Amino acid sequence: GVTKKVTNTFKVGKGPYTYSDMLGYAFLTVTKRNDNKATWITNFDTSNPNVQWGTIDWKADEPEGSKIDISVKSAATKDQLVQAGTKVKVTNGQQMALSQGQWIQLEVTFTAVQVNNRNISPSLQDITIYWK
Repeated sequence: GVTKKVTNTFKVGKGPYTYSDMLGYAFLTVTKRNDNKATWITNFDTSNPNVQWGTIDWKADEPEGSKIDISVKSAATKDQLVQAGTKVKVTNGQQMALSQGQWIQLEVTFTAVQVNNRNISPSLQDITIYWK
């Protein structure tokens, strides 16, 4: 059952950034990296061992000077995907040059631009990967 007992208290200061994680890890390692880059990586299982990869499409807002780079790799199993080597950089609306594989890993790198001492970041609205 629920005990409703306070186990610890942490002081957060005047302007806490605590809605995502108590230690601010996401803020320091993704949102505010020194190189103005953030990376999102995800693995997807198609449940089909004979996938033939097609095109990739995405919709994004990339303010002038910012950019989004997307790379992919594929493998037959999740373990092989983790061990697979080089990712292939892809172009929006183009055929992906990947070998057959049930699994695909998608890596999206967001690069912000500094304007008047502010980071202006690109945003990704959606992404679609086609296969048969």
